[in-house]
Amino acid sequence: MASKLPAATTLKYVLFASISVGLISSVAATPTSTQTTAQTTAQNTSSARNSLCAGPAALCVTCPCVTPPQPVQIPTSEAGSGSGQWISTLIWASLVLIALGMFRAALIGLARRAEKITYGDWSVDLAKLHEFDVSWASGGYDVRTMAAMDAIDNGRQTVEHLTEQLTKSRDVEYVTIDLGTGGGWWVSRLYLFSRLLSEVSSVKAFVFLERSSGKRRQFLTAVSPIEVWQTIEKRFSWYYSAYAIGVRASTEVTFSDPPAGGIMQDYTEDSLRSNPQAMSKLIGRYLECIQTPLKPTEAQQSNFQEVAPPNLVWEKTPLVDGDLIEELGLRNESVVEVALGMSDEAICQEVLKCEGAFVAIVGRDGRFKYLANREQMLEQAWKQCAKFAKSSGADKT
Repeated sequence: MASKLPAATTLKYVLFASISVGLISSVAATPTSTQTTAQTTAQNTSSARNSLCAGPAALCVTCPCVTPPQPVQIPTSEAGSGSGQWISTLIWASLVLIALGMFRAALIGLARRAEKITYGDWSVDLAKLHEFDVSWASGGYDVRTMAAMDAIDNGRQTVEHLTEQLTKSRDVEYVTIDLGTGGGWWVSRLYLFSRLLSEVSSVKAFVFLERSSGKRRQFLTAVSPIEVWQTIEKRFSWYYSAYAIGVRASTEVTFSDPPAGGIMQDYTEDSLRSNPQAMSKLIGRYLECIQTPLKPTEAQQSNFQEVAPPNLVWEKTPLVDGDLIEELGLRNESVVEVALGMSDEAICQEVLKCEGAFVAIVGRDGRFKYLANREQMLEQAWKQCAKFAKSSGADKT
């Protein structure tokens, strides 16, 4: 994956390369120690003139019969020449070591950004999945905590903005749900959006993150949206009833005469995917069914959350945190967590060892980076294995 280095870093590398080339050029251009001696004898020159030319000596300077005296180069001893080569080699080695030290961090960064691991003669790309970067809040409203009346009236644009994102989410593959320390998400909204995304998008997984030991974005688990809403529905059955009422309201927007029966299965996906207005209607009606102006009793408060004032309404929902995810059985142990600081061999072993469809890639600090497709990685490895076996068989024949 291509990426640009910072301008200051690039300038430093260019300057270093220029200095290195200058040093090498100066070393290569330094002549070896020689002694140049012009040995001529007037007697030989005179005899040459007398024997080959009858003209005056002054005229024979340009005459081809006289060859100008040539310098005689006497090389130094072989020991001197060897020491020059040794110095040149030493300078080269020093420059290489300095370059490795300066470029080490950059090379490691480029290798990691390439998102490829190498094991023996095989190399496998870390099959990065496309994240759905959802904007849950806009226009002063947050769909994760807004009241039903806002979803229908004042905050309608916020809901419509979200529904447009959902209906256009055809090529996305996972969504991150950052729970923080707990309280950022309500079970009612998690049920709603996991169900909507499972019906109108190509999202394969909900990636749950949490804040643990003071560190943000720590990977918790990755679960399919269908598994999320089905698990919640078994524990909190009233969400199914509320969603069914919301679906019927949405079909009234799409169809003037909705058919009796089968609405949940036969018309939800098509109507919602093609009509953001229908989805907005579903969300508003769903929230109406689980919100009440009556303050819950002290015994009921754990299952109710107060919607942001000045609405003065309460919603029937507990908070979502890591403990509830664990309690609901949504912790997917088949998803392996791999850190970019691990060796390529260790990453390969972890990928082969796990049984799930996904690999969670985290940074050296433990923060979640992205979700990778384990099945695609194994497919790449299998193709290279088959190619290697085929070439080995051809060599034997």
